[in-house]
Amino acid sequence: MSTAAIAHQTEPDHPHAADVLLHAVADGLGDHGVDIRGPAWESSHHFKATNVLGALCEFVIHEDGSVVWDYCPIWDCRKEPAQITAMVLELLGVRGGADGATPAGGYLGRTLMGAVGRAARLCGMNTTLSIVGTDHTDCEVLAEVKVTNPVRPRHGAVYVTSDDAIRWECGFSDSGRGVLALTPEEITETIARSLPADALPVSAAAALPGPR
Repeated sequence: MSTAAIAHQTEPDHPHAADVLLHAVADGLGDHGVDIRGPAWESSHHFKATNVLGALCEFVIHEDGSVVWDYCPIWDCRKEPAQITAMVLELLGVRGGADGATPAGGYLGRTLMGAVGRAARLCGMNTTLSIVGTDHTDCEVLAEVKVTNPVRPRHGAVYVTSDDAIRWECGFSDSGRGVLALTPEEITETIARSLPADALPVSAAAALPGPR
């Protein structure tokens, strides 16, 4: 049984807005062929996609209305910079905007984080590099580049990390709190469109709207 189905049986008479969104997004992603599992509405408000090929994916909803989608590729299934750039732009509301985003000189010699940041900037995105920690054991610096769309701020921010993971942070609309952000349907469609076609089962990829 899916997470959404379990939760419908256990939810209170007056569910928190995060519960409402979690139901909607779980059901919406299920309609796109992404299998979902997770706790039946514990305080963590999270679920995982179980059949996205080559990556670990988790969706978390916080009590303050913020939403986090994590896409962590498995080591031997990592995507090319152009594919990750397309994912980042899609999450930020740019449909098919990765064309022509290759930086001068291509991606040679750049980390994935740097390559995607440069490419996103060519597409009009704002980028900010941050140092988030240090690994003294391996003598490395842990960093991330934050990418935002100045034209569509409702889509929040995407972070590409030095370990090649992607994290999308946005908010969801809640009329009760007077918050105007993304609807559950917009979040669902955005995540579904951002996933690479080769990361989904054939039947699921065929169900996605628009060109891939």
